Amino acid sequence: MKKRTLTPEQEAQKQARKERFNELCKKIKAMGDGEKAKWLQEAGAVFTVEGHALSPRNTILCYFQKPGITIVGGFKQWLAKGRCVRKGEHGMSILVPCSHKQTNDSTGTEETSDTFFVCGTVFDVGQTDELEAAHHEIVDDSQLVLSM
Repeated sequence: MKKRTLTPEQEAQKQARKERFNELCKKIKAMGDGEKAKWLQEAGAVFTVEGHALSPRNTILCYFQKPGITIVGGFKQWLAKGRCVRKGEHGMSILVPCSHKQTNDSTGTEETSDTFFVCGTVFDVGQTDELEAAHHEIVDDSQLVLSM
C-alpha cells in the first residue's frame, strides 16, 4: 500500500497540529498535582467505548481540546459499536501506550520490551451518529422495521 504524499499546505497543518499537541503536553507536565486534581474534578470521568477509564493525563488532554467530553473512541472503535464519526469532525489527540513483542528464541515465549507512547486520535460520542443498519432489523427481504 503506497503512502500518499501530502501537499505543502497539508504538511504545514500537520506540523502546526504536532506543535500545538507538544505544547499542550508540556503544559500538563508542568502542572502541579493540585492543579491537575482541579482539572480532573472539572473534567469528570472520561471513558472509552470499551468501558475503560482514560488516564488522568489523557483526560486532561481531551478536556483542554474539547471541554464536555464523556465517552471517547477511535474511528474504527466507533464503527465496531454501530456509530460513525460525522464528516468534518476533528478528533482529540491523546497518548497511546505501545510496546514491542519479541519471541525469545531459546524459550519460545513472547516477551514485551519497554513501553513507549504514540499519538492517537479519539472522538467524543457527541461527534458520532448511529449507523442506519443499527436502527433497523430486517423482517423479510422487502420490509424494514424500526426496532425500539
